[in-house]
Amino acid sequence: MTTRADIEERLRAYDDAHDRLLDEVGGAASVEEAIEGRTVAPGAYVIRLSRPAGKNTAGTGVVQKVTVRFAVLLVQDDRAGSSGADSSDDLEALCNLVEDALLNWTPPGAKRGMEYGGGKLTSRNEGRLFWQEVYQLPGQQIRQLTPPT
Repeated sequence: MTTRADIEERLRAYDDAHDRLLDEVGGAASVEEAIEGRTVAPGAYVIRLSRPAGKNTAGTGVVQKVTVRFAVLLVQDDRAGSSGADSSDDLEALCNLVEDALLNWTPPGAKRGMEYGGGKLTSRNEGRLFWQEVYQLPGQQIRQLTPPT
């Protein structure tokens, strides 16, 4: 299983065991694809965003720190919720659910827990809000000290 799929499964299991706020948890290739495609509200869609690398610290070979970033695109109807709260209150509850599920959680194969990387309104269209939360796995080390054969 990939880390992206592990995050998706973690969100699904956490939501099932706790708040049951999400009608769908899925994946997408990009934020744009998710916004333009079929989404369910309230929903969460996990997207691998980037993998920036630090400088090579090995004199010979390669030793680098790599941070892998994932977006959790939250989809919420842009109207008053069933409780009378506006959509931003419902969206805040979704953000809190994702934070509770992912912050400091260590995916299989990772060395450290996930860190929060920020959030922003990505789009507002067709009666829906699209909010992007970023979580990252910092400082994963890659190394190749001898050339591949």
